Amino acid sequence: MSSTIQERLSSLKIDDVTSETVLEFEADVDEYLLNLERELQLELAKKRECANRIGVVQAQVSELWDRVDKARRRETDISYRVTSWAQQLAEQMEMIKTKKQQIGFTMDTSAQISAEIAENLERLAEKREKVQIMREEIDIRRKLHKQQLRDVKNDIKEMEASTKHWNHVVDKVSEAIRLLKGQRDGLVERLREELEQETFQKKMLEDLEISLRNANLINKQRAGCASSFSTITESY
Repeated sequence: MSSTIQERLSSLKIDDVTSETVLEFEADVDEYLLNLERELQLELAKKRECANRIGVVQAQVSELWDRVDKARRRETDISYRVTSWAQQLAEQMEMIKTKKQQIGFTMDTSAQISAEIAENLERLAEKREKVQIMREEIDIRRKLHKQQLRDVKNDIKEMEASTKHWNHVVDKVSEAIRLLKGQRDGLVERLREELEQETFQKKMLEDLEISLRNANLINKQRAGCASSFSTITESY
């Protein structure tokens, strides 16, 4: 629309400039500026939406880091418990070994102790198996969380790039609006000056026509006086 206004202004002749023409140009320029301001509002809304999405993603990143930290603490706790169980079992075995050395046990007592040791070893194996399963689950979750974090970081980078793009667009639109407002003001001032010049020229023409009519009237009066004087002279 800006190019259309400039083309119309370039093709406009001074003789064609009227108050209606000025009003038409002002209306066209105001409409174009209004459209640009609407586009600017839309771009600003998109920018705010990107900022909100970045805030949500950052909150998700914080939540993921919390979950990873909890998983790490849980893994540490499990490792500590397994170590404690192993240490307790070793202490029990050492105590049994010491008692066996100090006291002569019968075969039944030895069998009972062996059964207890086997039972404890079986429990330890079950606990180790459970711990291994939990570690595998933690590893899977950790990998999943890392992938989610990578995806979130990529989303943040894309949003930041989009935000920079829209900031650039907003700056360009704002600059275009500023330039167009300046052009509009210059155009209005130019059209008003041309209209004032046209009005002044019309006033000069009207004054000139009045002067010519007055001059013709004076000439006619002089001619009448001269004719009357000639008539009076001839009668004498």
